[in-house]
Amino acid sequence: MKKQKGFSLIELIITISIIALLASIIAPSFLDYQKEVRLEFSRDLIETSLSKAFSDARSQSKIFGVKANGGDEEYQSFECKYTVNVQGEAQKCSPASQDYESNIHPIEKGVAVKGSFDIQFFPPHGDTPKNMISTEISIINTGNSQTIKKLKIHPQSGLIEKVFK
Repeated sequence: MKKQKGFSLIELIITISIIALLASIIAPSFLDYQKEVRLEFSRDLIETSLSKAFSDARSQSKIFGVKANGGDEEYQSFECKYTVNVQGEAQKCSPASQDYESNIHPIEKGVAVKGSFDIQFFPPHGDTPKNMISTEISIINTGNSQTIKKLKIHPQSGLIEKVFK
């Protein structure tokens, strides 16, 4: 009698059952990891835009900034001419001002900005507004707002720090 080669039906069912069990254990962890990576990537995108805006304001003597509306899955970087008011103090830049130019940047899918922010960096002159306070930006998963990544921005010094819980 010849010896048969191959696997029996029982061996195949057991192997498939073990693979399915492992997949059901690993899948939720992997999905959570993907959400975490999306959040970190989005935070890094905004941090890079903020750093660039601060650097450009210093080097080009114009107002640069980054802003977003709460719940949006995008943010906006902008540039406008250096403006001063009658007292010689720097004014905040607005879309209604002349030479206002902006670019819209999408954030990762499933990630949104929590709360609105409008951060402006001024040229390195002595007339920078003194009332500029530190701002904290929160980035959340749209499906689960418990997972939050934060950035804290100090507009006068240009310091941008990641906030860890």
